[in-house]
Amino acid sequence: MEALRTRGVDARLEAWDDPRVAWDWAPLTIIRSTWNYTEHLDAFLAWLRAVGVVTTLCNPADVVLWNHHKQYLVELADAGLAVVPTTLVRPGEEVPALGGDVVIKPAVSVGAIGTQRIKEDRNAAVAHLSTLLERGAALVQPYCADIEHGGERSLVYLDGTLSHTIRKRPAAGDFRVHEHFGGTNDAVDVTSTDRALAEGALAHIADRFGAEPLLYGRVDIVDGPGGPALSELELIEPYLYLRDAPDPAAAEARVVDAIERR
Repeated sequence: MEALRTRGVDARLEAWDDPRVAWDWAPLTIIRSTWNYTEHLDAFLAWLRAVGVVTTLCNPADVVLWNHHKQYLVELADAGLAVVPTTLVRPGEEVPALGGDVVIKPAVSVGAIGTQRIKEDRNAAVAHLSTLLERGAALVQPYCADIEHGGERSLVYLDGTLSHTIRKRPAAGDFRVHEHFGGTNDAVDVTSTDRALAEGALAHIADRFGAEPLLYGRVDIVDGPGGPALSELELIEPYLYLRDAPDPAAAEARVVDAIERR
């Protein structure tokens, strides 16, 4: 906010669910940390559709609507991208075979809420999946053991250009890389394989929704049995790890530059 003000940009921080806000006051509205949206999903999706009409929304409403449900992972895999193998289960559908070491998570979630790793226990897997299906669709994925050692890489793109890459490692004995579960972060150099995978995913978005680069996007990649695989494509409200970038001030400036261009 301060960086925007120093550029002469009138910026205000507002809550998406505050009914007093007149969203047409500004030509540009940027989604940043709407991390409670999964608790009020219908209201959030209605807000997206309404706000996207009266102001330029970043990222655009149609992109956010597509990205809010993790069925997009199946679409990306069908498009030929390397994605962590994902089975989408909808309420009322037959429960798939649940053997081995699996991760089961809600199809709409943030911060690993509702995500569980279940090892070689079909009854426990069925029970957790059934609980999630009471609220909506869920995903079943094989557990990628390499995350315990190699972590997960987050490639942060600003205005269509790679800004920085962060490696996130889980705490000992855990697989969740989030800081609130004890995960740690450090900046790393991007590999050509990770970059090609990330930019393939963003190219799919450009083909689907238009060639205009997104203001921001984060591509999360893990090492699976077949090599690097996309685990998440975060286009709604991703944490951008600006403070963890090799040059935090430069990363922040890239965000402000992208906003100014719009």
